[in-house]
Amino acid sequence: MLFVLKFFLTPEVFKYLKKATPSKKGEIILAEVFDKMLLEGKTIYGCELKGEWLECGDKLKWLKSFFFLALKDPRFNKELKEYLKTIK
Repeated sequence: MLFVLKFFLTPEVFKYLKKATPSKKGEIILAEVFDKMLLEGKTIYGCELKGEWLECGDKLKWLKSFFFLALKDPRFNKELKEYLKTIK
């Protein structure tokens, strides 16, 4: 079990997101936006949560997260496990 810090974004963050420079991969790094906000004296709110961290940043990560959640769901677990065993 992981402990993950999640943030509560206020509408003010959108002003900073519009000005953010995307990375070489074309992504806006939220941590860099937060750094800029903090340097300008803005408050960042967060909450530590107990749970699993699931990535969805690309197709493979999304699929892994999807299967992780689907296999935990009692409606799908048994049938999905049986199906996955049939795939070669």
